[in-house]
Amino acid sequence: MEDVVQANIRAKDAKNAAGEVFNIAIGSSITLDRLIRVLQQIPGATIDPVYTDAYSGDVIHSRVDISKAEWVLGFRLEFTLEEGLKRTVQ
Repeated sequence: MEDVVQANIRAKDAKNAAGEVFNIAIGSSITLDRLIRVLQQIPGATIDPVYTDAYSGDVIHSRVDISKAEWVLGFRLEFTLEEGLKRTVQ
């Protein structure tokens, strides 16, 4: 969450960011199972996954390209996925 806030502050102050769209993410892939395991390790987070068959049109794999935010905004991740989720839950 804090990385997203910092990206927004950077976008507000960046000279050539007006009207542009930026991807803000961890910049790497993660499986749903790993995400669930990470969340299950965080005190206060409760998650009980229910697995079903995929729907037509479901996105199976995705990875967000954050290079534009890095280049234009000078965006750099400061928190790992685990730390960011822990802070968000708290």
